[in-house]
Amino acid sequence: MIFLFLSLFVSFTGSPPLTGTGTVRVIVQDMNDHSPEFERQSYRATVSENLPAGTKVLSPIAHDKDSGLNAKIRFSLLGDKMERFHVDSKSGEITTAVTLDREDTSSYHFTLMAQDSSATEPRAAAVNFTITVADVNDNSPAFEQSAFTVNIPDRIKTGQFVFGAKAVDLDSGVNSKIVYSISGKDANRFNINLNTGVIK
Repeated sequence: MIFLFLSLFVSFTGSPPLTGTGTVRVIVQDMNDHSPEFERQSYRATVSENLPAGTKVLSPIAHDKDSGLNAKIRFSLLGDKMERFHVDSKSGEITTAVTLDREDTSSYHFTLMAQDSSATEPRAAAVNFTITVADVNDNSPAFEQSAFTVNIPDRIKTGQFVFGAKAVDLDSGVNSKIVYSISGKDANRFNINLNTGVIK
């Protein structure tokens, strides 16, 4: 809303001539002719898994060139699994609503909406968001079963295949790289491939 002030002059041409002055205040009311605008075309953020709920993810910024309620922005989220995130409707700050698990969902894609508070014709803008969940080494390697029994012939030759069992680690990257080894009183009678787990 803009205020303009004008000075008004009146005169009387009689005898004697008289003049008068006054002030006119003109109020220019805002028309909601601008939509909110984000500072970026899209947003990406990375957050580590296992962090507590309430962890800050990102604070996107939007502006509206109007004034008053026409410039007051409210934020909201649209997309799948949005219950895992919270957006402050006034500031737009996005935080986690739960503890995230990368092994459950490794990334999230959603839309952040910014809408002005016009009572008659609200205008809105949208921006796409991608949140990547970074891996934490929170899983131990595991075999399909806890114990195995293997029968081999007597006098088996050196270098013959004995056994191979695959272990799996649900983490990613270096956190999922498995190195195999064997131990026990008879371990020196066998060799194991450190990368494949094959015993000969």
